[in-house]
Amino acid sequence: MPYALFAGLCVELTFLYHTFLYLYKNQFFGAITIYYANIKYMNQNKSSNFKNNIDYIKNIAPLIFKKNDEIIDFSKKETQKWKENSDGLYVIIHGLKSRPCLFGKIILNTVKKNIKMEKYDIVVPKVPFEGNCSLKNASTPIYYLILDYIDKNPNKPIHMIGSSNGCRICSYIETKIRHIDINIRISALSGAYGGSTLVENYSTVLSYMLHKDLVEDMKLNSKVNNKLKKKMLMPITKGSRYYEFYASTNDLVIPNISDCFPDVNANTVVNHELIENTGHINLVHFVHEEILNNSIEWMSLFDANNLL
Repeated sequence: MPYALFAGLCVELTFLYHTFLYLYKNQFFGAITIYYANIKYMNQNKSSNFKNNIDYIKNIAPLIFKKNDEIIDFSKKETQKWKENSDGLYVIIHGLKSRPCLFGKIILNTVKKNIKMEKYDIVVPKVPFEGNCSLKNASTPIYYLILDYIDKNPNKPIHMIGSSNGCRICSYIETKIRHIDINIRISALSGAYGGSTLVENYSTVLSYMLHKDLVEDMKLNSKVNNKLKKKMLMPITKGSRYYEFYASTNDLVIPNISDCFPDVNANTVVNHELIENTGHINLVHFVHEEILNNSIEWMSLFDANNLL
């Protein structure tokens, strides 16, 4: 084989290898999951056609690769600059072994379409170790990020939106700041508040793939989850709390879907009806617009102009 041809082949293979790594790291294949969710959604609403699905891919695929300043990597970014005269904060927290480029960007895109960006701060943190660690380690950097926002923007409302393990992180942080006079809304999608029967039944196998602390946390009736749920029942002495819970009928990751609706002491608690014909990952596609439309109304309750 001529040296030039061999060298060209090596360059080509190297290019393909790094392209694959880039696609994998950005969860490009996750777009296929969302595309599949869209097909199911359209079938359910009897509006499925090829053009609509192609249009959807054109809209959602760019989000996977688009760089967003709202995404925070705690390993690279030390401080967060908040908007002057911020009217509120959105914190979007992804689930276990995931990244902001899917769940976070779908919510982020919806926020940007519905809310005047100059008024609100929006952050989509990369959960440390992709959540494959203890609940405390996954939550701590986000906790301090939110404390910094509260310190610089007192009395401004905060809406935390979490998926799966991200829901536990939301509630862990919320219960740590119940002594602060702040209004917080939490939207929990397929929350892993009670662990998972999947982890319970296959903990030995999963222990080779996941951190031991996480495996223990995600077993049924784990000490960490029971402690968290106990804290969620603590009295609210300052500010207000709004919780809403979503879950799907075909959740293979958390089959024990009743645990996605934990008891919580809050000013308002909404247990939404189960979303049919969708699963753990796809749920966000079915409910993100409803969540943000309701959030706009909730945020407006604390608008300075409305309080005069």
